[in-house]
Amino acid sequence: MNTEKEIWRRISRALKNYDAPAALTLLKLLLPSPQAGRALLELIRTEPTWPKPLTEGVTISPAEMGVLSCAARGEGAKETAISLCKGVQTVMSQRKSIMKKLDVHNMTGAVAAAMRHGLIADPLET
Repeated sequence: MNTEKEIWRRISRALKNYDAPAALTLLKLLLPSPQAGRALLELIRTEPTWPKPLTEGVTISPAEMGVLSCAARGEGAKETAISLCKGVQTVMSQRKSIMKKLDVHNMTGAVAAAMRHGLIADPLET
């Protein structure tokens, strides 16, 4: 059985990776009712602590924006390389740079952070 500390660590990781369903599932293990879990998750969503503001002077290059746009469309590294006529290693390097600049751990988080920062449009709102 998971310890309470381990569950909270997993919740934190899920929230940092913008995986709300996983966070809600884990919260249900700790909180007395599903409604309490939903209420806590909604509070976290309405008071976002991330993405952190971009560090002054940090910019996403035009090449990185192309990679970010492809990720927003759901393309993987190989698909992005083909779309942008780049090598897969170049795309992987640019993805790593994007994640570091946006202080996230995966490209899903990078896309979400980029939308919150206004770097790319939310595809559902267009």
